[in-house]
Amino acid sequence: MIPIRTGTVVSRFKRIANVRQASGRLFTVCTDDHAPAAIRARVRVEDWILLDPSVGDAVVIDAGRVKIASRSCALINDPEVCVEACREPIHEAWVLVLDQLLKTFASQKAAGSFEDLFHARIVALTARLPAADAVCRLLGLGQGMTPAGDDILVGYMAVEHIRGIADLPGAVCTIVGSEAWSRTSDFSASVLEAASFGHVAGDLLRLIESLTQKPSPVTTEAVETYMWNTGHSSGRDTVFGIACGIGNLHACSKKGRQTA
Repeated sequence: MIPIRTGTVVSRFKRIANVRQASGRLFTVCTDDHAPAAIRARVRVEDWILLDPSVGDAVVIDAGRVKIASRSCALINDPEVCVEACREPIHEAWVLVLDQLLKTFASQKAAGSFEDLFHARIVALTARLPAADAVCRLLGLGQGMTPAGDDILVGYMAVEHIRGIADLPGAVCTIVGSEAWSRTSDFSASVLEAASFGHVAGDLLRLIESLTQKPSPVTTEAVETYMWNTGHSSGRDTVFGIACGIGNLHACSKKGRQTA
């Protein structure tokens, strides 16, 4: 059952409206599964056009319907999408495949591209730091509605949940849960908080399910599609975080960390 929520639209995009609740937390009214189900209310495209949310509008979600002024429509009943510790582990062969995909992407960009420089900066900022310090340097780092550093952390936390270590004291999930709201944008903090509990967007879960299988042309294409088509750079940054989480890249290696 979708909980009763009330709030005010604070930002509006093409098919996303961010709504602030009295608690200060955000949820989104949207047409797709770009965010975890825990923080979104999804409607059909034609209903989105009917609702036509504007900044300042009061929003009420009750009994499976979203209401703005006199306009009302039914929500799509999405089950919560959670990365569970009992899921199959990421196939070990992906360690080298992800490394190669990321290198291929970097080689296809002009020298000194934002993504290339950003990932190099991650290594410089986080290498040999304890987990808490590394996480704090990543939170809010980068551009966009979900800064690239936050996307990296989402990917990393997904791996922690697969490994079943998300609740350990030194786990990134635990650190993010206590630090995100003071270090990044409210929307991104909402996504990070959900990810720290294992709640992720549907497209990320589908990516992770691809990684539990042995690499093949089909699964590799699925990963490439996610990398290129998710946000401006969110797909690539999230995959970078997953690679860090499985020990593939130096930026989040086990050495010198207080986390797995």
